[in-house]
Amino acid sequence: MPPIWPFKKKAVAVQPTAPDVVEYQRGGDGEAEAALADRSHVEDSSFQAAMDALSQPHLGSPEAGKPAQATEVGENIPLPKPQSGEQWVKNADGYWYRKQADGSFEATAYVENSSGEKVPYSS
Repeated sequence: MPPIWPFKKKAVAVQPTAPDVVEYQRGGDGEAEAALADRSHVEDSSFQAAMDALSQPHLGSPEAGKPAQATEVGENIPLPKPQSGEQWVKNADGYWYRKQADGSFEATAYVENSSGEKVPYSS
């Protein structure tokens, strides 16, 4: 009698099947063209109200419909009046700080403008 075979019979591999082919057509029955041609939403009152709200400037007062006033330019800010015996110290960060009489410094940082005056820094 022959010895027992130690290996099992291999299972038959399943052959993969090709996926079903899906075909698409251009054009169709005209539903897309009809949806694009439909402009009934333009006559809707809520659409009209939204368009009116968007067409008015929103920076001014809503009842006037006028734009907001122009903002001040940084050069028109009043400069601090120089005090007698005031001392300016330039820091390593490039800003000037005013030293007060008691030895402390003001929290406001200043920059030097083209005429040599110290003006408060504004970002």
